[in-house]
Amino acid sequence: MGGAPLSLLSRVHRSQRAGSGAAIATFAIAIFNNWLLIAESWIPVDWYGASEALVLSPFIAGAVLSRIPSVILERRAGIDDTPGDALRREARPMLVLFLPFLVLSAIDDLIAGNPGWIESTAAVGPIAMQLQFFLLIAAIVLVSPLLVRRLYPAHPLPEGLLRQRLLAASDACGVHCREIFVFRTGPRPIVNACLTGVLPFQRQVFLTDGLLETLDDKQVEGVFCHELGHGRRHHLLLYLLLALGFLEILQLLDGALATFSQWWVATLFLSVTALFWIFFSKLSHHMEHEADLFSAEAMGSPIPIASALQTLEHLGQGRQKKNWRHPPIPSRVHALFRWRFDPVFRESFGSKTRLLVATTISITVVASLLLSWRTFDSREGPWDEPIAIAGALLSQQEHSIHRPGRSAEREEEVLRRAEGRLHEALDLLEGAKGMARKRELIYRQLALIYNHLDEPFNAAACRWLSGIQRIREER
Repeated sequence: MGGAPLSLLSRVHRSQRAGSGAAIATFAIAIFNNWLLIAESWIPVDWYGASEALVLSPFIAGAVLSRIPSVILERRAGIDDTPGDALRREARPMLVLFLPFLVLSAIDDLIAGNPGWIESTAAVGPIAMQLQFFLLIAAIVLVSPLLVRRLYPAHPLPEGLLRQRLLAASDACGVHCREIFVFRTGPRPIVNACLTGVLPFQRQVFLTDGLLETLDDKQVEGVFCHELGHGRRHHLLLYLLLALGFLEILQLLDGALATFSQWWVATLFLSVTALFWIFFSKLSHHMEHEADLFSAEAMGSPIPIASALQTLEHLGQGRQKKNWRHPPIPSRVHALFRWRFDPVFRESFGSKTRLLVATTISITVVASLLLSWRTFDSREGPWDEPIAIAGALLSQQEHSIHRPGRSAEREEEVLRRAEGRLHEALDLLEGAKGMARKRELIYRQLALIYNHLDEPFNAAACRWLSGIQRIREER
């Protein structure tokens, strides 16, 4: 397989990094300029998940277009690949990354479009809602290996000595591998491998055709054991836990910053996202080292995986400098031999592993507990449940009011259901002392509902009752 001059590759890598940075900056600018609301205003309410797809489109398009320099390089090198095919190939990882999020968004939109489902979801309580969310994540985890298999052109590794050797290595490592696939990379050969499947019975290893053509069998086995190391050390599960913790932190911030300006909210959200990105990069780098060390132990020597990494570097598909997912190849090779001969390094590496794992688990557990505590702490009595349900209904009605394709009948149904829940709360508050403030807020919400329903007499009556409750509170 031919390679391009390293100086040209270096320029391409710099161009790609600049393009990725521009994509992120463009997405941030779009968020600061109400891109979310603008995108939603273009998408009908019954196009489930489509508004979120449009929101993400600047980032996805920017990330894909940032790969144009590599396409130009390949054309100069005489690789027969059309720009359209190359860009579609670059878009596939984005689909794998964002499709689960879009599925969750579509389900959320589907629930939001059915008032009865909104009531049921709001009524089950915070713990049940979190369990439902985790079940959805679990479903996506179960489906994702099949998704990867469908999105990428691949076939099982043919029967032969190499397949027998790799399956024997899997058995010796104690890591179940359901299947070994060969990923066809087309006219642009890529030397790479990956593991899919969080759960043991799901695990599949993908080896690219470029890897099989470039490396000898011993090196291929070293790379294969590296992928098994990700499974043995539960790296995919840790990635999933960290992502869940990040989503829960965003949910906590969303509730805590409801009264802040959009600019401050966006700034804080982007800051938290940047911190998550930095920690994820640190965790990912460490896990790559850990998988390298697992391969060295499984093979009885660091030579196979080290020589495979150096071959990648020689071909220009490895990097002298680190990226957000992988440490630089020289440091990976150095760590392999330090582990073998330096007991102090082994001890410090083990301590760092335990710290990163404990931090990842703690982020998710603490965020889950805070989310549950915040919801339960805000509830004072049985009247809070119908108030929360009415709030969820009104929030959805307000959220969809600027979107095309909304149904007047469905809007009236949402408002009537919210009206009924607020009257239910007033009945439960009957005789309760010290609740003038809560009654005032309920009457104020009812006044807004009657304004939307074009019932001015009822709206005026509720505003009058709200004023009476305010006077009682001041006394």
